[in-house]
Amino acid sequence: MARVLLLAVLIAGLQACGESGHEHFCSKYQYLHGKLTEPGVLPFMTLKRMLRQELNDPSKRDDAKMALFVISDIERGVIRESETPRDYCLRRKRWESYR
Repeated sequence: MARVLLLAVLIAGLQACGESGHEHFCSKYQYLHGKLTEPGVLPFMTLKRMLRQELNDPSKRDDAKMALFVISDIERGVIRESETPRDYCLRRKRWESYR
């Protein structure tokens, strides 16, 4: 009985870790969305060119890749005005499409 209870607690803990990872991803998604849509930001075409160059730098690759991912969603206009980028990310499980 104790083993079954311990196993159930471990599985629940692992599921919670996975969820917090998704929440972290979507919080980062929202942060980048906010930064990329601030007034005065460079045009997306220019930003994308710069970010593609950063993909070659291992220390900048992850952030550049995520920014390009968010820009893609912004350009497609997929986020409703009635929801936050974080809520959209969670609702649409955007981490599943992120490569």
